[in-house]
Amino acid sequence: PSVYFDTIPAPDLSEEGKCRIGYYTYDISAPEVLIGQAFDIKPVTIASLQHAARGIIVLGETFGYTAEANRNGDKYNVTFDVFDGVSCIEVRKYGLTLDEEKELSKLIPNGTAVAMQGYIKKETRKNYTDIDFTFFYSDVMKIGRIGRKDQAEKKRVELHLHTTMSS
Repeated sequence: PSVYFDTIPAPDLSEEGKCRIGYYTYDISAPEVLIGQAFDIKPVTIASLQHAARGIIVLGETFGYTAEANRNGDKYNVTFDVFDGVSCIEVRKYGLTLDEEKELSKLIPNGTAVAMQGYIKKETRKNYTDIDFTFFYSDVMKIGRIGRKDQAEKKRVELHLHTTMSS
């Protein structure tokens, strides 16, 4: 496995106010604090996470937001995922009140680019330990995502077609 992790490039922070991971570029020049406190955005790629650790900073786009009531029905457990351009990680928050859950769903709807600081560990539920890490945030800041731009002087469209003659 170490061969695979050696090939994962570190986030590219060479351009001022920008961070590139995989094919995604993020604008980190003016982050907006959503939860907790502001922090210095020096992320790691999600794919490079190999062991439980604290003080981890990841960034990416949110998707798959769900909220479920706990067994007593008085608190909510929230789960969503974050994709950084290479890999994704599940994010969890337990024991939120209904108002806190509604506020969180407004702050980070699907497709929101965020930078999060927190810790990762493997969850154990019902005597089963997940094979993947779960991220637990303490601080969340909203950032921007910079889309790709077609800068070609002469615009074109490329088509690809398979027929019965394709080998």
